[in-house]
Amino acid sequence: MNMDLNIDNYSINDLKTFFKLDDGFSHSSIEENEYEIREQLLNSGDIDKIFKRDLIFFLDEAKSRLIQTL
Repeated sequence: MNMDLNIDNYSINDLKTFFKLDDGFSHSSIEENEYEIREQLLNSGDIDKIFKRDLIFFLDEAKSRLIQTL
């Protein structure tokens, strides 16, 4: 899997799109969508442990940045 995990390369709008959030998103919708994305990606087959770690870090950072915009 090839994915840019540098959080600085994404705007808030990019993160909203990635998390499939509407304009009136809430803290709970961020949490729910982050969980779904994490589960889908981590359960989608043989993913390298380092990539999993980096992906989890990216999702956590993206979630934090979205929550800060509330």
